[in-house]
Amino acid sequence: MKIALIDPKGDVSGFNAGLGIIAAVLSGAGHEIKVYDCNNGLAGAETVLSRIMAWRPDMAGFSVKTNTLTAAVEMAAALAKEGIRVFAGGAGITCQGNQFITEHQFFHAAFLGEVDDTIAAYVEHASDGEFLKTLPGICFLDSKDVFCAGIHLPGDINTIPDFSAFDTAAQITGDYPLVTSRGCPFDCIYCSVNKISGRLWRKRSAESVVAEIKKAYETHGITGFVIADDNFTMDIARAKEICNLLIREHLPIRWRCINGIRADRVDEDLLALMKAAGCDTVWFGIESMNENIFNAIKKGEELAAVTRAVRWAKKAGMSVGGFFIAGLPGSTYAQDRSTLAQARKLELDEMLWSIATPFPDTEFWDWAQKNGRRLGDYRTTSFFKLPRPVFETDDYPAGERLKMFYEGNLAGYSYSCFFSRRITVADVIMFVVFILRYDMRNILTHIGKIFFGKYHRKYLREALKRLFRN
Repeated sequence: MKIALIDPKGDVSGFNAGLGIIAAVLSGAGHEIKVYDCNNGLAGAETVLSRIMAWRPDMAGFSVKTNTLTAAVEMAAALAKEGIRVFAGGAGITCQGNQFITEHQFFHAAFLGEVDDTIAAYVEHASDGEFLKTLPGICFLDSKDVFCAGIHLPGDINTIPDFSAFDTAAQITGDYPLVTSRGCPFDCIYCSVNKISGRLWRKRSAESVVAEIKKAYETHGITGFVIADDNFTMDIARAKEICNLLIREHLPIRWRCINGIRADRVDEDLLALMKAAGCDTVWFGIESMNENIFNAIKKGEELAAVTRAVRWAKKAGMSVGGFFIAGLPGSTYAQDRSTLAQARKLELDEMLWSIATPFPDTEFWDWAQKNGRRLGDYRTTSFFKLPRPVFETDDYPAGERLKMFYEGNLAGYSYSCFFSRRITVADVIMFVVFILRYDMRNILTHIGKIFFGKYHRKYLREALKRLFRN
């Protein structure tokens, strides 16, 4: 059977490890797979659709994140009209439950949770409604009623992804996505990860992780990879084992922890070992430097751990980034400005600010319904790229939230937040306008960072390449 897998266009350019796993499972079951990557390729949706239709697959599966929902629905509707059976899965589907199928009934099925051990059976028996009811995690329209089996989270997550079917496979050399664990047991009030991938932290073996890296090196010639886990260092001993195995392999590969690890789940020895194993960049989820706000969001760690972990990482010789959120419950513009001032003392290489966005089934969602005014749909805005506030409060209006976003990212030298994926001359002009409006006194510093800073030169090169290609 011919199956197209699609990663709809969103606000990030990372490679979709989930689709890599599905491609591995389905090709292993004897199916012909093509993966259409709309985030790393330059082709627009219409061009991608024409390529898919020219190939004429029997089925098309979509990986859906929150902010790729609209693009996925539009592309799937066009394929469904051509008689191609479409299905979907991913975090953007899981957080909606059976609402997705109810609203978009041209999808043959949607999957809640993870499909490592069920996708092959679905493809084989997609026409058998009674069999589909036995599949964990599936939602589909049964006559006029929606059948929904609930979230499914497999225990064995050691499947090694296959990226050879991606139409952008040649670009994966420096940013190979590595997922070594899933799930999160923590209770951060703004986060929906444990609603999507479960509270049970499920880990891959250190041997499986390093085997995947070796295979990627041999198959794709990768020069770097990124850890995409939510909790890579949850088990400090396992993280050290992975590092020791990497050191033993002597592979010429650099890597980064880009998703934000917890400051209380590292020690000085681990960070030094990560550096020795090739890790040159680590990010920490910090969110706020205000003690009251930090405690109220229920991360379950102490601010002192943040300061300590950043110091250890810098001592190890790594570039260090920090994630921050403007507009958390109880915060104001003045308090977030204070967080920015305190964060500067950490001497981070980059600070990335997002605007607080409440998601369904989180404590933050309930708080926002009681204390805020809704301004938009969480499914139609971006976390990091030119966002729009979706709610506001009396003491923190939308305009101030947006101002904090721009001020924080300029102060943190996080320039990618100001550009869409397809950079134009107009984008560059607007970026200059943002600097003049929000941080004019430091314009010379920004010029120096962009053109001469070691940390940002690679982003400048990539931006210029995209600009001239467009």
